[in-house]
Amino acid sequence: MSNPDRSDVEDVWKKIGQTIAKFHDHQIYLNDLNIHNIMLDIENEVWLIDFDKCQIKQGSNWKNSNIARLKRSFEKEKRLHNIYWQLADWQILISAYNKAAMANV
Repeated sequence: MSNPDRSDVEDVWKKIGQTIAKFHDHQIYLNDLNIHNIMLDIENEVWLIDFDKCQIKQGSNWKNSNIARLKRSFEKEKRLHNIYWQLADWQILISAYNKAAMANV
């Protein structure tokens, strides 16, 4: 993606949220859910990597803390490496995550 417009960027944030929701819907706990384990291919499809410590967990109490871990990762990278990330991006991601999670109930 050479020079993305805002709608392309928003679509990527939505896809990230939807992808995480799919894993959570299958009760997959992504122990190392962080910015470095989210990949995009040339078509802007989202891929999650690094499953060596993943677990199958029952219930849903763990899902919010798993998502919060990802948010902390974005905040850390913004603070340490000044990545282009803003709270509005997070809101798009979490909204898509919640919508996808509700659709799977």
